[in-house]
Amino acid sequence: MPYQWIGEAGEYFKRLTGKKVVCTVQGKALYTEGIHSGKGRMETISPQEFENALQTVQNADVDGAVVFTWSDFLYKEYEKQDASATEMVHRLFAGKERK
Repeated sequence: MPYQWIGEAGEYFKRLTGKKVVCTVQGKALYTEGIHSGKGRMETISPQEFENALQTVQNADVDGAVVFTWSDFLYKEYEKQDASATEMVHRLFAGKERK
């Protein structure tokens, strides 16, 4: 699974430091223009790719997830009237108790 590294990295740093660790999951393609263009970065992140990345974090022995950037989700929900992304996060993490 190409997203496995996200949870693995979080678990590694949790073991290494003994501290709580949260993983950042990017919700929108960034750094695709200007000096960053032409460097092989994806132009979009599909809902399925985003869900797969979140699922990896949800299944890992880490303390949570941070969505980068949350403001993109709020814009989508409140300005575009599309709550699919925030509903996805809620579905995956609601009621999930962390150790």
